[in-house]
Amino acid sequence: MKYHGMLVAPFLAILMLAILAPMVSIDSQASSGKPTESMLIDIRLDGADMIGAGMEETFTLRISYAYPERILNFSYLAEMTGANTTGGSVTPENATSGEGVFKVAIRGPITPGKITIKVNATATEARNTWYRVKEFEIDIAKPIYVKAKLVNNGDVAVTGVSVKMLVDGELMQTEEYNLTGRQTIDLNFSWVAASISEGKHTVTLMIDDSTNIIDFSNGDNILTLDVYYSNSGNILRGVLVLMIVFVAIILVLTFLQKKGGSKRTK
Repeated sequence: MKYHGMLVAPFLAILMLAILAPMVSIDSQASSGKPTESMLIDIRLDGADMIGAGMEETFTLRISYAYPERILNFSYLAEMTGANTTGGSVTPENATSGEGVFKVAIRGPITPGKITIKVNATATEARNTWYRVKEFEIDIAKPIYVKAKLVNNGDVAVTGVSVKMLVDGELMQTEEYNLTGRQTIDLNFSWVAASISEGKHTVTLMIDDSTNIIDFSNGDNILTLDVYYSNSGNILRGVLVLMIVFVAIILVLTFLQKKGGSKRTK
């Protein structure tokens, strides 16, 4: 019986240590107040694989934990790192949420290249705070901007006017607009691609309007522009070419209006 009692005592001691060890660990973390790294945290950054230089895109940051029922809230701290960050930003840089879903606006730096978004995510329980750090790489491309004016030539409002942008015959972007009677609005399209070849590209804007009263400022429902792209040249080169084309169109339209007005006064 004594031998049996000698075996039971150590067994009970080991069992008590096994039960109390996690509690001691939890208490020590709670008293230190320092988060502990955990691979049970998952971090995702959903959005575009590429951002135009100087342009902004909205991403969805998702933070989750393997045992969500234990988590009171999630939070993050995000920063843009690397040599190419001038003009770039992450907004907001930090936030807290019970669901772990955040909308984050990332503005690309002014110089093409690559950026890294470093996210330090935390998941907080009643007595513990866990963290994990993950990095996301995003390409920054040199964009080409296309601007135009959309004109409602009628007295009635028109909704759902579709405008398509094609580059060298390939559809790149589609936007919808609503115009009140006799309204003129500015269109701003941008073309961002991982690899844009040097030289001339043809950009075409097309209006899809069943009322046939919506045109561009040139009086047509199709606008074709030639853009000359240079990787080594000034980033504004394509924009300047477009501006010159539009200035020429405006001057011609102004001249024709004046000429028409002078005939009517006679």
